[in-house]
Amino acid sequence: MRDLDGARKLDGLHALAWEDVEKRFHYRTPGLRALTLRAWRLARPARVENARAYDGCVSWVELERELPVELGAPALGDVEFEARRAAARAALER
Repeated sequence: MRDLDGARKLDGLHALAWEDVEKRFHYRTPGLRALTLRAWRLARPARVENARAYDGCVSWVELERELPVELGAPALGDVEFEARRAAARAALER
């Protein structure tokens, strides 16, 4: 997306506040990329103890050890997920 009007069309279809969308748009090279992401709940929560290396302003940290992951149910059912994906696609095609 090369303009904020395109991002505005996705209001209600993402988790960010508009101010955060604007900040991300103007960060480094102006523009945004949008993707559809499907998330699953974990069958059991994974507990990660905080380490000093995890502190600070970072988007990504390397964990000290690999965590066992067992997927549970998708966060959204198939029908709801497909409806939201179609809404995002339609918003971007306008």
